[in-house]
Amino acid sequence: MLTNYLKIAWRSLLKNKGFTFINIMGLSIGVAACVLISIYIVHEASYDKKIADSDHIYRMVNRYVQDGRINDGIHFSANTARTVLADFPEVLQTGRLMDNELFWGAGSNEMRIEGEQKQHHEEGFTYADQAIIDIMKISMVHGVAESALAEPNTIVISESVSNKYFGNENPLGKVLFLNGNNSLPFRINGVMKDFSSNSHLDYDFLITLKGVEFEEGEQTRWLQNNYFTYITLRPDADAKAFEKKMSTHLIEDYIVPASDAAGYVIPDDYRNQFFIKLQPLTDINLYSSTIGFESSKRNDIKIIWIFGIIALFVLVIAGINFVNLSTAKSANRAKEVGVRKVVGSSKSYLVQQFLTESVLITIISFALGILLSWALMPIFRGISGKELEMPFSNPQFYLTTILGAIIVGVLAGLYPSFYLSRFQPASVLKGKLSSGSKSSSLRSSLVVFQFTISIILIIGTLIVNQQMNFILNSKLGFEKDQVIQLYGTNLMED
Repeated sequence: MLTNYLKIAWRSLLKNKGFTFINIMGLSIGVAACVLISIYIVHEASYDKKIADSDHIYRMVNRYVQDGRINDGIHFSANTARTVLADFPEVLQTGRLMDNELFWGAGSNEMRIEGEQKQHHEEGFTYADQAIIDIMKISMVHGVAESALAEPNTIVISESVSNKYFGNENPLGKVLFLNGNNSLPFRINGVMKDFSSNSHLDYDFLITLKGVEFEEGEQTRWLQNNYFTYITLRPDADAKAFEKKMSTHLIEDYIVPASDAAGYVIPDDYRNQFFIKLQPLTDINLYSSTIGFESSKRNDIKIIWIFGIIALFVLVIAGINFVNLSTAKSANRAKEVGVRKVVGSSKSYLVQQFLTESVLITIISFALGILLSWALMPIFRGISGKELEMPFSNPQFYLTTILGAIIVGVLAGLYPSFYLSRFQPASVLKGKLSSGSKSSSLRSSLVVFQFTISIILIIGTLIVNQQMNFILNSKLGFEKDQVIQLYGTNLMED
């Protein structure tokens, strides 16, 4: 029976080539837009999920609630990490990062390779504990991951930096000087694979924190907060219970006594509104909008929801267009329905037939939509600034596409199928049905909804475009194209 449905559906599509082309192309464009947006959403939601045991890795956050407003920070004292590891059996590992450009070596630097005179400006420097390599499961191209940052004055560089300056040569043992010839030598002790595009870490240089003290006593001072602190909990640990216990312990047993010793008086109401929280590693990219002084750009879950709603609306508009075209074509199918009913076709048979046509159109549209999205991917990649790829190697992509085509086809074809199958043979064959569905209130409602959503999206696009043009082209009081930035002027000799 299904084969018969498909044959009749295919013949009907070929018979009405113009109608078929408009229907398929309209739906294909909607599918392509939806696919591109979905790939972007999946990419943003997948940050750090490829790291083994990512479900047990957290970043520490200090939270202060003032007048109902949440103020989050991610900087902690140098000894917070080792204290948490020593005081809580639930913790497997702790590690620190420090990329504050106020401290020498972090952020951007002028770099010189030993044996060369040329200085190179590079960014993406951060100080890191050896434990960070272990926690983040950073893979090494050259060197041993377990000891890459275990010794003082060592540095790990990314594979792209290694290829840039050393080509195919193994750079282990090479020495780098930062910000002047008189600086400390840093021996390259490892070459790590570049961080993936969906990692919240985007550094090219990891400088060891072994033996580092930026100020005298800074490594044991509780009230000097410069470090990001990451922890790995045991699989059987209750993160919520541990969070509460850790917050109380650190504040009452370390931070408050240190404040009292330094002569700072902490009001009781402040103590009741200050907490230490745990932020899951996989939440850092999308749930950091309340955190100040982030080291790199983050996305926002609100933006993801907005894009998801836009993708849904685009697909709904394409589906409504399909419904309207199908019902508008009903006058041309009325006699076909009447003849079939006269020769014995039941209403259920006709419904199944029209649903088959609908699903066939959506499957073809989804296939063309995916090809269109693949063709547009380079342009979309440039617009989004993300390293996005079509997930052709992911079996789940094909399963989702097939199920999506069937679901959209069924939903979009339900109304036209029941509408067409309810025509009365006597009225149709007598010519009393001549105008199809001009009086359909549902069609009118769908058209109004379709145009409303389209207008909202168009207005939103125009507003965003105007804002971007204002930001890019507004007068700043100087000719920005004629301004250059010089790096390394501090190294110039008199």
